[in-house]
Amino acid sequence: MLLKGVNDSQEELLEFAKLVKTLGVNAVLLYYNSTNPQYAQMSSEEYERCFLILKSQNIRVTLSTRYRKDKLGGCGTLMVNRSS
Repeated sequence: MLLKGVNDSQEELLEFAKLVKTLGVNAVLLYYNSTNPQYAQMSSEEYERCFLILKSQNIRVTLSTRYRKDKLGGCGTLMVNRSS
């Protein structure tokens, strides 16, 4: 899961790509929908930049689907919207 300012630097992404290659696995780049002011939500451009950095390292990487990016569908939003 990408967290803006936490694990989205080029250096961190390149290290992650090395780990993915070493383990011989695929990566799924999860989009975080902000539910806590401590973690800011990435813009689409920032998310795409991270994807392209990983893709440039010749690893298999996929993006979250559009449904995971929806306000109530993404990582960090596993909650029920109830009215009182």
